[in-house]
Amino acid sequence: MAIQALSTSISSTIVSPDDSFLLDYQAREALLNAQPANIQRALELQASLIARAILDHQSPLRFMLPENVVCGFDEYGEPLLVAVPIHQREQKVGGLLDRLKASDFNLYLKRLEESPDGAISTCGRLLRHTIARYLVYRFLPLPQQIDQNQRLFSGYALEFFMPQWIALDDQDNLLVNSVEEAWASMASMQRYLSILNLAARLAPYFIHAEEYQQS
Repeated sequence: MAIQALSTSISSTIVSPDDSFLLDYQAREALLNAQPANIQRALELQASLIARAILDHQSPLRFMLPENVVCGFDEYGEPLLVAVPIHQREQKVGGLLDRLKASDFNLYLKRLEESPDGAISTCGRLLRHTIARYLVYRFLPLPQQIDQNQRLFSGYALEFFMPQWIALDDQDNLLVNSVEEAWASMASMQRYLSILNLAARLAPYFIHAEEYQQS
């Protein structure tokens, strides 16, 4: 019943925060959407590299801030594109003998967000958001779609969000072909939960994203 217990624990990550989380989520989405398409693509590329490095504990982690970033709007509602200082565009976290942890990178992001330079602090907020977006939108596996080309899951497994994870029924009877396959299902679920929890640790407000709520 261990796999079923882990599946149930997913719902415990979805809490009911105060309205400030929703406002934070909406503000970060608006800030990201205000960026020109090339800046959004640059942020998404860096977010993908950073997310994988954190999950794999790769150190040192090097990433780049964009050349310019929209920090706000002028009195006419036009976006204000501000240059990121060239000497601060290249960023490095950790050393050769370190194992990069999410908590370390979270502190690094906070330092960027607290920078007195508006472009740097905006980049910090945007990176935090795009990393969470990448983890939830692009890195999480989709719920299994059942069709005639896939193996048939048991009726018990089909009651769950990801039936391919369910290797045991409520009486601990094996639902897959082997114990090894059951362990593989467990590993897949644990990976899913680690990604979901990483997104929530880096950006707690991201629980308001529709894709997160469906996870």
